[in-house]
Amino acid sequence: MIAKSESAAGRVSAGGRAETVDRPGDDKDFARQKLAKGFNITEPGLKAVASGVLEVGFGPTCKSVVEDEGAAYALLWRVKGNRVTPVEHYAIPERTTNGKTLCGDDENFCSESCGIEPAENESAIGREWTRGGADILDKPADDNPFAHQQLAKDFSITKICLVAQPGGVLEWGYGPAGTTVVENTGAAHALL
Repeated sequence: MIAKSESAAGRVSAGGRAETVDRPGDDKDFARQKLAKGFNITEPGLKAVASGVLEVGFGPTCKSVVEDEGAAYALLWRVKGNRVTPVEHYAIPERTTNGKTLCGDDENFCSESCGIEPAENESAIGREWTRGGADILDKPADDNPFAHQQLAKDFSITKICLVAQPGGVLEWGYGPAGTTVVENTGAAHALL
């Protein structure tokens, strides 16, 4: 049993306010730190309900989306105040290796997107967050209102899928992972 104001669940129970715990596996004050680390829970959200506290946890979403959709990358955007910001990303190893070979660094579309924080109705990401819908961007490098249009061009992203999720937006995209993947399949993998 967790006492009131002890750990996130206790604070939510005592105060009635929702709370999100970033990286609970690294948070020594999180009551189930070892479980969070063991199950790779990256961001549990807690909300007071009539019968107690409802906790919803998120795990390695982006990698799963990339694998399931055959995409090149995935980004998970979460609401932070009046903006959305990337909180998780994954790019297939071939894209990372190809980027290092071509550019000489470890940067990729996901890592470079981390500084972008669209507001409500700003860019396709902000629009989907606001309206709670889904969209597909064909040729995102040519989409002027897209927040990371230049990055899509720089990293040869050819198609992006956006789906609103509770508390944010899941994004995954396609593009060449390397010469072999392009020659064999014509596309790469996805992003959440």
